[in-house]
Amino acid sequence: MPENSVEQRKINWKRVLIGVGIGAILVGLGVAIYFLLQPKPKSTSTEPIKVSTPSAKQATPSATTTPSADKDETADWKTYTNPTYNLSFKYPTE
Repeated sequence: MPENSVEQRKINWKRVLIGVGIGAILVGLGVAIYFLLQPKPKSTSTEPIKVSTPSAKQATPSATTTPSADKDETADWKTYTNPTYNLSFKYPTE
């Protein structure tokens, strides 16, 4: 009989690594299933957004028409265009 009556157990590292690997795979599958089951957002339209700029007639309604009301007040404005969002609008230079 050996002097040391308590048997020393060796850790089988191969089994430990296999267990950790299987656990990681199961966690990954759980996360993937969770995200696949989430409701999908509605797709956005690729049509351009139309922004109307107020004209003099809309901004100040009046009973009489003046010659300056027929002139396009936005003629000298700059135009901002964003191709990523397919957006374009005019803004004053000041």
